[in-house]
Amino acid sequence: MPKKTRILIVSTGRIHDFAMAGHLIEERLASEVDFDVTLSFDLEPISEAGLRRFDVLILYVQEERLSKNQTSDLVTWVSKGKTLIGLHCATASFLDNPEYGRLLGWRFSNHGPIHRFEVAPTETDHPITRRIPPFKVEDELYLLEDLAGDSEILLTARWQGGKRPILTFRQEGKGKVVYFALGHDARSLGDPTFQKILLRSIRWTRGVTESGPIRCGVIGYGGAYNMGREHGRLIEATRGLELVGVCDLDSTRLALAKEDFPSVAVFPSYRRLLQMDDLDLVVLVTPHNTHAALAVQCLNAGKHVITEKPMCITVAEAKKMVGAAKRKKRMLSVFHNRRWDGDYTTLKRIAASGAIGEIFQIEVFSGGYEHPGWWWRSDKKISGGCLHDWGAHFIDWFLDLIPSPVVDV
Repeated sequence: MPKKTRILIVSTGRIHDFAMAGHLIEERLASEVDFDVTLSFDLEPISEAGLRRFDVLILYVQEERLSKNQTSDLVTWVSKGKTLIGLHCATASFLDNPEYGRLLGWRFSNHGPIHRFEVAPTETDHPITRRIPPFKVEDELYLLEDLAGDSEILLTARWQGGKRPILTFRQEGKGKVVYFALGHDARSLGDPTFQKILLRSIRWTRGVTESGPIRCGVIGYGGAYNMGREHGRLIEATRGLELVGVCDLDSTRLALAKEDFPSVAVFPSYRRLLQMDDLDLVVLVTPHNTHAALAVQCLNAGKHVITEKPMCITVAEAKKMVGAAKRKKRMLSVFHNRRWDGDYTTLKRIAASGAIGEIFQIEVFSGGYEHPGWWWRSDKKISGGCLHDWGAHFIDWFLDLIPSPVVDV
């Protein structure tokens, strides 16, 4: 088993909710199998002895004093090849300590009110920001004073006509220092893009790099909505992914797949697709009642699996799929494309702001006035019924919108 990255989170100070922040960061990082995470709510571990067993130090602090010995120990620890990641208020700490400010690269100067603003990469091919489009957050936009003069700026936000640094990197001896200016509260700390950037910052500074392209196959190239083609297009448009195979029972659809993607291999049998030596991941775009059996066979063949929603028809099927993924140590995920619908993201932002109070009831409707029953989606044995079909989107929204566990079904 590869050696785990040992991470120390220090979260302490005033103004911000440091207990919430520390636990939120800890929970997210601890869910990664390659991380060993320790959380501290004081500065005591910042010493030669306290830092010795760690590879990464994450500072979410707003304190006034770091002793001369602690500062020296921290600089020495980083320069020997370790990683320091400062989050948000880390630049507003130890303001009378120039060596700490130089190490982090920046010192807090001021900020405006919490507001919604866009953050954009300055470089689209850096390992930390690759495949991350411009995104919006609600946060304090920190205005910073450059103390090191050698930081590489990876993310920026606009303020009063200029671009302000949001994510920066600098080298300190053999070590690496990242500063990420976002993170005032749970709105940004819990944001999936924030968390992705934090995870990538840790891994990249510890020398973990992307392997070769992930080679993908699509099972199901039907004409309804052309979802197989759309998945193929998304794969080809995503750096790090490569479409190598398509499977469908219909030879006419395979011919169309070959027209759409001339370099891919096409197969009338999923078993032949799974025999490809260069296949890493399979996307299932088939009727719902086929997801479980196909997913288990793909996982047993050593392939990662992404299935279109819904995951499957029954809880028993879901358990078999999850069990196969754990047994074979492969990824299993469900594709939900409507988490990013503008109407839903607007509702989520309003709910998170507290403007409408606690959500206690949600009513939804999806339907029409056409004759039912013309398609396999109207056959409950195949589709699982309305709650499995379009209802899967609603359920995904509910689980994402309301931050509490399901207590009854």
